[in-house]
Amino acid sequence: MPFVGFAFTDAALDFLETLPPKIRRQVIKKARALHTNPHPQGAKKLKDVETLEGDPVYRERSGDYRILYIVREKPAEVIILDIDHRKDVYRMPKTKTETADEMRMKESDFDAMMSKALGVPAPLGEVTNDKPKPWTH
Repeated sequence: MPFVGFAFTDAALDFLETLPPKIRRQVIKKARALHTNPHPQGAKKLKDVETLEGDPVYRERSGDYRILYIVREKPAEVIILDIDHRKDVYRMPKTKTETADEMRMKESDFDAMMSKALGVPAPLGEVTNDKPKPWTH
């Protein structure tokens, strides 16, 4: 069940724009998967790293790239803080957790956007009324 909120920071969006299309699709696919499962098997909680608000920061691998993100319970949301090459991602200054407002959207809108970016049809699933459902453990 997906989280209510899913967003990218401006830093993450800016980096995605610099990637070649094939790699961009790979990274977006990994990031998108965090919406439904924010703690996949390969994700790691970074030691002694947290946001200014006290949220622990997690890392997910996507080839040579790393996706840094946080998971909040209230409201239930996943925020992609930063994305960068593995050699550079941990040297970055603290990333603001303010999301890029244009990336806050309904799940169906996100699926449609990703479908277009990836060149594949949107996933078929149960038809919903587009209201996000809270994530439960």
